[in-house]
Amino acid sequence: MPDEAVRKKYIVSESDFKNIREIARFELCKHYLVDRDYVNAIYASYILLEKYPTNVFLKQTIAQAMYNISTTKSYRKSSSSFSVSGNSISSKTYSITDYEKIEGASQRLYYLLDNLKEDEFNVVALSYVYNAHKQHPDDKKLNRFTDSLFSQLVNVNNLFLNSFSKYTKAELKAMDTVKTFVSKEEEEEDSKYSKIKKEQQKIELDNVDENFTKYAFVDLLKDEEFVQRFTKMAKGLTQASSDNRKVVTSDKKKKKANTGEPLLGISKVIFLDPFYQKVKSEKGTEYLNYYESEEKEAFLSEIQIKCAKRLKLEYVTFSDKNISTTDLDLYNENALINEWLGERFRHGSNNYEAMTGYEEMKKISEKHGTPYIAWGGVYNSKGRRSHNTYFFIVFNIETGQLMKFETRYTKSKDNKDLITSFVYNSLMHVYKKEKE
Repeated sequence: MPDEAVRKKYIVSESDFKNIREIARFELCKHYLVDRDYVNAIYASYILLEKYPTNVFLKQTIAQAMYNISTTKSYRKSSSSFSVSGNSISSKTYSITDYEKIEGASQRLYYLLDNLKEDEFNVVALSYVYNAHKQHPDDKKLNRFTDSLFSQLVNVNNLFLNSFSKYTKAELKAMDTVKTFVSKEEEEEDSKYSKIKKEQQKIELDNVDENFTKYAFVDLLKDEEFVQRFTKMAKGLTQASSDNRKVVTSDKKKKKANTGEPLLGISKVIFLDPFYQKVKSEKGTEYLNYYESEEKEAFLSEIQIKCAKRLKLEYVTFSDKNISTTDLDLYNENALINEWLGERFRHGSNNYEAMTGYEEMKKISEKHGTPYIAWGGVYNSKGRRSHNTYFFIVFNIETGQLMKFETRYTKSKDNKDLITSFVYNSLMHVYKKEKE
């Protein structure tokens, strides 16, 4: 047992320990976002904001977490699946953990966020993000989330300026509702319509707690910028005129869905190291051949380059095998892309949620002259008969959009001609443009 008299409370200095602890707490907020643990990201950031009330990073974290929850809730009701070219990346659909499984003070936050409906959460998220934007008007990330939440409000949840009240419940009760909401002609006629309208107003006032979204923007509707941005996103549409637009939009989508696999018209891509696994199956047990798998990765990389050259598709090869101990920039870029990919695959085929590391990815795309990364691979299993699973994926690292996801399955040997035909077909659809 160590002598209590000589025991040190801090191995490093107390100031160093506390500084590292604070850095770790900030890093934890980011890791919650990457892991799609959005409620914990909000809670952890909120706790830190009590100590650092002007910190932009913490407000950005809450804004992104709220935006992504709102996006998941909103688009889930408007689309049954997120798919590209008839395929989708398998991923666990994001949902807020049941509050009964959560212990501690954060349980209330889980309960609140889970029980808010799509339009309600959209309104709450926009209110927070817009107010954060007003505090930091030059912040591009907060500005981007603000525009996106306005878009959700209008295009997904069908809410417009005339969906919201400019007055609080107390103000409305103090007003002469007939003079405020009914024209002089209607007042003189005391028509049946005006009576119905007055009764409806009374019902809405009595049910204000059940319809809180209607009164959510009372203060913000006095903000000129808020009203201008809302109006611009709505493009002059109101609640009543939006239904016709929805019918037209859905018809266009149906027509477009029958056009088959799209041609992307991308002129340059970043090739990541391909994936290749050679597996032998014996008596129900699979054995991975590491040496042959590594050889085949180089083989697949050569095929990609040859097919790209044949199509005149520009490319940059991005390989961790070529990184030297002195090439710190390439090492950091590779680490950033790998972290980005890990997060992106957690999102599955969802093209709507915002990704972390947007600024870093934008720098990489500008440096290499393209935002598109391409990753392909083959899984070959040999038992009684050989079979192959081929995949090819293209992402836009600036937007996070899944541009292409293709899979092919064959019962045959993974010979050069077969794999070349797969790769060439994939790259052809990447490079060629749709006819106007």
